[in-house]
Amino acid sequence: MFRESLVCYLGGDKVIFSIIIPCYKVEEYIGECLDSVLAQDFADWEAICVDDGSPDRTGVILDEYASRDSRINVIHQKNGGLSAARNAALKVAQGEWLYYLDSDDLMPPDMLVKVNHDVATHPCADMVWGKLSKFMDGLEPEWNSGSRPAVEIDVSDTFFFRHFSTYFPTFLFKRSVFGDIPFVGESWCEERPYMAKCLARAKTMVEIDYSTYGFRERAGSITHTRMQLKHCTGYLDATREMLKILTASGKHIEPALMRILLTDWMEWTPRNIVIRLDAKNRSAAWRYWFNSLKEIQQYGHAMTAWRRFTAIVCRVLPLRFVAMVLCYLPDYIKRKGLHR
Repeated sequence: MFRESLVCYLGGDKVIFSIIIPCYKVEEYIGECLDSVLAQDFADWEAICVDDGSPDRTGVILDEYASRDSRINVIHQKNGGLSAARNAALKVAQGEWLYYLDSDDLMPPDMLVKVNHDVATHPCADMVWGKLSKFMDGLEPEWNSGSRPAVEIDVSDTFFFRHFSTYFPTFLFKRSVFGDIPFVGESWCEERPYMAKCLARAKTMVEIDYSTYGFRERAGSITHTRMQLKHCTGYLDATREMLKILTASGKHIEPALMRILLTDWMEWTPRNIVIRLDAKNRSAAWRYWFNSLKEIQQYGHAMTAWRRFTAIVCRVLPLRFVAMVLCYLPDYIKRKGLHR
């Protein structure tokens, strides 16, 4: 009865949510992912599933689901990466709100009903910001049902650190405001420049206290595999692009956000090179990182004295040993308690 009255109120055929699902080699998980979409007690959605050249049965499974429900649309294309798959879906999306769902993850039960209620209550919202629920592969998620009402946040003049420290798919984006923004790059964090562009344009956000995304932790996912050179350099490129977007927006940037982005550049990129990159590609990655340091001087006002010193020395002495000592010495001293 509730679902029927809700559909009647919304007009029935109007697409409220476009659920964008890029798919590659996920035959083991895509069925469960789509089942979580079909289980929503809400009718007015479309799921745009992009088979990004999967060599397994992913494309076949997608077609089987599409034959059962007309709201599931499938795009088959040559492998182009996550950004290309999402962009292909964006071109055909019709919903008022964009929701990005990875093909091995889950949509929380009744999430669309709840979000639709909150955006109707806050019609000026450009974005919706929810909670993340993580679960181990093979186990059931524990969803956060929320206890606080939705809160409207003014983001017209400030970039908040906590927005960037939250998992990207927990956000929903109004298509009329952000639908023309493409994903760029093929790194482990291609969402971050996209997020920066959206927040640079956003005026109002609604924060909600319940789960909007179920993240499956599994060994074979991209975040648990070794880096390729393009991922390592892409990680650095994403950080540099975010800083450019933020500074060009004219909005105030919280100091905590500047610190974390500069940490990504000056500490986490070297760490990724040593720990997560194959040995054969490390020399090329180090050269790329050292060459990037000439750009970081423009952010000197937001850097600590030690980081400014590190950037200067590494430009004069582009040696990996020097970089590792200077990047990790402060952290090492703190962890050992030698600063006390």
